[in-house]
Formats: sequence, C-alpha cells, structure tokens
Amino acid sequence: DQILGADLRVVPADVFAARGGWPLAQEAAKELEAAGRKVFAFPSGGSNALGSWGYVEQVREILETHPDFFDRIYVAVGSGGTA
Repeated sequence: DQILGADLRVVPADVFAARGGWPLAQEAAKELEAAGRKVFAFPSGGSNALGSWGYVEQVREILETHPDFFDRIYVAVGSGGTA
C-alpha cells in the first residue's frame, strides 16, 4: 500500500455485513475521486467479467515480458469461478 499509494480501509465486520462490500467500495471511490484521485473500483472476488479479463491479461503480460522464463504457471484461486 505504501509503495503504490493505495488507500486501505479496514471496515468492521458488522458494517460490512450491513452495507456490503461493493457499496462501501463505491462510496470510497466517490470520496477519492472528489479529492482528485484516479480511482478504479472493482467488486470483491474475481468471479465476474472483469475478474476473468484480469487473469487473461496477467498471463498475456507474463508471456509477453518473459516468454521463455516459466515452464508452468500456477494460479491460486478462491472460489475457482474464474480459473
């Protein structure tokens, strides 16, 4: 977070449960945009179209920058919805 300038926010479990992660992320994005920050908000998890493209782009970037470096690439996944 310090190297890349990320804005990390810890939300109590009861607040997260009551309001939901995506609404909280959108609220934070609006606050940061209003302060002049460039924001790219995304929902938790990768089981959505944007998450799927993230995996595709990650592999493309690895193959483009290090085509002969890896014999295999393993991906750690949570739900497995995008892998």
